[in-house]
Amino acid sequence: MPDLRVLILSKDTLSRAALAALLGGAPGIEVVAQLPPGDNPADQAALFHPDVILLEMGPETSDSQELITTLQEVAPVVALLSGPENFAASWEAGARGHLLRDISPHAVTSALVAAANGNLVLDPGLADQIASRVVPDGSSSLDPLSPREREVLLLMAEGLSNKAIASQLSISEHTVKFHVNAILRKLGAQSRTEAVIVAARSGLIPI
Repeated sequence: MPDLRVLILSKDTLSRAALAALLGGAPGIEVVAQLPPGDNPADQAALFHPDVILLEMGPETSDSQELITTLQEVAPVVALLSGPENFAASWEAGARGHLLRDISPHAVTSALVAAANGNLVLDPGLADQIASRVVPDGSSSLDPLSPREREVLLLMAEGLSNKAIASQLSISEHTVKFHVNAILRKLGAQSRTEAVIVAARSGLIPI
């Protein structure tokens, strides 16, 4: 199988170099670029055709949220958090992975592979934050989803972008956005990531 193409984004030059050195020595991983966030981060990222993006989040979480929202249409985003206090921002922006900085190098590479394959990756150290943001198993308070919304939800759970979902279902990207917004509203979720977890815990999609 071809190596996993990883793009590293961080404002800090030393952090970019350290992450590139860490991942560059891992089997099956190819670091295609290490960049600071620019004026057009999605356009920058798309030039390198990454399979997954590793984003180091800084203390200004609002900037990172905008980055995640923009970049996730290019490739799944794994957010490297400086602490649990950054989790809310990465969660609400819809990052596919949420890791604390003290995670082991092997766990980082495993998380990148999992996220690139459409899985949701959560650092065990974030258990308390995660528990406070999902509904209990089997909640009966959720509004029912339409058949089309369930189709969109299943594809969201696979990590597909709106454009990919539109192609899969032969509908417009605008229609997909409409369904995604309806799903978020009905599930009481703030992001695609949260919607998938709420749906999984409520039995709407298989775990």
